[in-house]
Amino acid sequence: MVTAFQSEEWSTDHSNKAPPRHLNLVLGEIFYSTTQICYTIIVPCQKKMLDMQGLVAMAVEGGVEFYSLGIDGAKTITNLLIAENEGECTLELIDGVLYRYIEVVSITITYPSQDGLLHLQEKYQIFTDGRPRTRELPDRCSVAEKIKIGKEETPLEAALRAIREELSEIQTVPVTESQLTPSGTDQRENRSSSFPGIITRKTIHIFECIFTGEQFNPKGYTEIQDDKKSHFHWVPIPSQPV
Repeated sequence: MVTAFQSEEWSTDHSNKAPPRHLNLVLGEIFYSTTQICYTIIVPCQKKMLDMQGLVAMAVEGGVEFYSLGIDGAKTITNLLIAENEGECTLELIDGVLYRYIEVVSITITYPSQDGLLHLQEKYQIFTDGRPRTRELPDRCSVAEKIKIGKEETPLEAALRAIREELSEIQTVPVTESQLTPSGTDQRENRSSSFPGIITRKTIHIFECIFTGEQFNPKGYTEIQDDKKSHFHWVPIPSQPV
């Protein structure tokens, strides 16, 4: 929000003057007060959409490795533009370095089988042009997804959306809120493998999820998206020594 504030001094004798009015506009609502001697206007401020020209200018100044984009598992400059404008990240230039700020959910999915506890892992991804990709996911992470912070999405909402989108095969018996248990947050900074030359600063919201028998598929899951396929499989969790 942007606030414009203006005040006036009045004499103590208001007998022949109209009472001062306080005008306050908040998201279209207007009210008046005869007890305040000021005028205040509060208007909502919408984020300006970043265009490709502006993004390229930031990327050049920030030292982005354009020759690496779109190859060997890296995403394209168009992917970065879409992510920024859809509220999945925020970009900032600091002293000639381009930073990408994101918040993500990391969900550890397990299933208590008869042979022991199983952990769901993303095995690999295959892009539509044939490029393979193995993601560096947080420890014990089964499914990871960026939170749409620009759309005020909560971590819990993002976690439910992530499982719904990544593991759509189980939607006949969808995961419920009661199956998701938050287990902490983590802060990390690293050079982005998705966008070489950019430094990513991320906040990770960690959840635990236990699948039911109806949601369990021993063969794993394959998620088909417009630009890639993601393959998930179950691996046993070694028993802890007593």
